Amino acid sequence: MGDEGGSLRVDAIQTLIQTLHNQYPKKGFSISKKLQFKHTTDRGICILAKQSIIKDETLMTIPEKARLSSVKLVNSSKKMLTLRNKMKKNAPQRQKLQGYLEPEDFMLALQMMKALAKRSQVADGSLKLNADDPDCIYIEQAATWPTEGEMKEMSWFYWDLGKVKKIWNVSTLWFSFFELKNHVQFIFNTVLHPFFRANNPKDYIDPTLPSNIALGDLKVHEKKALLNTYIYAISLAWSRSHQDGTGKPDMIPLVELFNGTSEKMNDRLPGKKQKKSAINVDIARGYWPFSKLHV
Repeated sequence: MGDEGGSLRVDAIQTLIQTLHNQYPKKGFSISKKLQFKHTTDRGICILAKQSIIKDETLMTIPEKARLSSVKLVNSSKKMLTLRNKMKKNAPQRQKLQGYLEPEDFMLALQMMKALAKRSQVADGSLKLNADDPDCIYIEQAATWPTEGEMKEMSWFYWDLGKVKKIWNVSTLWFSFFELKNHVQFIFNTVLHPFFRANNPKDYIDPTLPSNIALGDLKVHEKKALLNTYIYAISLAWSRSHQDGTGKPDMIPLVELFNGTSEKMNDRLPGKKQKKSAINVDIARGYWPFSKLHV
């Protein structure tokens, strides 16, 4: 992503923070002023500390209601519970044993597809939301995610089977990759696509994805547009979700930007001599490595 795209993501993060403050003004949301969200051209979004951070200091608290939760979606209606059960029933036996992707992972991707679609509808003026509408958080969270182009480089679900086979040969790793990709496609074909057709497909399509723009008329290429949005969403869910208290995946706003790496420790402020060290800080229910800068 270029500098302009990265700047837009940083702006989107600040918009999301402000909305969380506005919707939870007294309790439920907090974020330390020590944190700085920054974009670099080579590695995307990183989070730096503007001041020293005390070990075990809580930097962020996110309300349960602000999270894209697969469990909440499953429990929201009988229709969603039925959909979840179809995913479980139709999963290939080896996938059931390996447990790479659970029905809740697909349900989370479903929520993300809806957030992406609503974001495009707000942008084109076909959907109006009040500032205090809970959907605002999810729509603004979607604006902080990596682009489809970035995910194509990082996600297994975009990789070509034949090219990967040449690199990995016929190995255990390649078979796992093969089965995972097939599982993702199988769930789309047998469970999700019939569901979308029965429940207004437009509500699950992101027309702003480059792959969908290239299709032209999305009414003609509806299934492909749904698949493009689905692969993008499941790639994000696979790489960015965190487990909730029940072990099921959530997409927690802002927290999902913390990808569990300390590579950013090499970042320095211009003209400053600084020591750097990795510490753990408490975010939500887990611990993530973080960069501590001593000025």
